[in-house]
Amino acid sequence: MIYEYIYVSWIEWFCQLKQNLFLVEVDEDFIRDEFNLIGLQTKVPHFKKLLKIILDEDDDDDDDDDDDYDDEDDEINRDSEEMYKNKDMHEQNAACLYGLIHSRFILTSKGLALMREKYKSGIYGTCPSIYCENAKLLPTAISEIPKFLSPLLYCPRCCETYYPSKNSLLNQLDGCYFGTSFASFFALSFNIASDKKKVYYTPQICGFTINRNIRETLYMDVNKDNTESSEECQ
Repeated sequence: MIYEYIYVSWIEWFCQLKQNLFLVEVDEDFIRDEFNLIGLQTKVPHFKKLLKIILDEDDDDDDDDDDDYDDEDDEINRDSEEMYKNKDMHEQNAACLYGLIHSRFILTSKGLALMREKYKSGIYGTCPSIYCENAKLLPTAISEIPKFLSPLLYCPRCCETYYPSKNSLLNQLDGCYFGTSFASFFALSFNIASDKKKVYYTPQICGFTINRNIRETLYMDVNKDNTESSEECQ
């Protein structure tokens, strides 16, 4: 039997993981452009080594440019148990770095186009509000800081933000993989739901809309009655 070897890059492998199907494949040219990586060097340790992992480049142990590696690290790596621990740590940090790069890539024209395909497929789910008529959701975040919070879901129809369901694989990702700007930028770029009027629930009694002032008056009366009842009990 002849086995055919199929090369799969780290980026392809990473994006094919079940929990990462919400992500798109970032162009290697985008990653190699240092301008696109400004400011990321301080957010993850061993930055240069992680880049080599993501780009499938050979790691040079004698690379003096990587300030995070010194003789002590080389001594530790000689121990097999520590070596595997370090490898696992590097893979986790590589995933974090890729996510940070991903949040920048999806703001480019190509990144937006790739995310549009994901959006059209409905992979991020639909809005739970019945008034949005199953409008598709977009991933977003409330912070650019890694490990701050998992992604949230933004509805461009009602402009509300929701938590993913408890069993959603999105909960296994970091919100910084999408960033705080993507959802709004995407909705503006493709003019999503901007022409549809927002609909909100209007409280009614016997078919009559409750006036806001009356609602406040009723609320005050109920609270007053409750207070008087409490005083009588005392």
